[in-house]
Amino acid sequence: MSNSIKIESLNLANVSQWIDAAVASGANRVNSIMFSLSDKELEETNNMLLKQAVENATNKANIVASALGLKVIGVESLNINEFDTGYHPVVQPFSSQTRAQPGMSEPATPIISGEQQVTARVNVLFIIG
Repeated sequence: MSNSIKIESLNLANVSQWIDAAVASGANRVNSIMFSLSDKELEETNNMLLKQAVENATNKANIVASALGLKVIGVESLNINEFDTGYHPVVQPFSSQTRAQPGMSEPATPIISGEQQVTARVNVLFIIG
């Protein structure tokens, strides 16, 4: 038999306490812990990255056109690709050596930080003349 819980919170400071409470209540397996950006933060990040990608492509096109003695006069096409690869933290399991000594309280389950990678790519076909 298996029971699952799902916790969604903006307060990540309590993650260790939630895991410890689940284990103290009888959970014998903890897995699939995942952190991610909220939908709003993900959209804002994607928009910022898309803007930066277009600016970068435009700057490079201007450099190339200038080297040819030409100018960018328009855009023929634009293709946008957004990727969200997700984030998976590491839960550090306790060994017998990391457990508290008798009479001492157990340390909280450590959560090792990681990062979520969000990328955006644009393919722009510029018209130069």
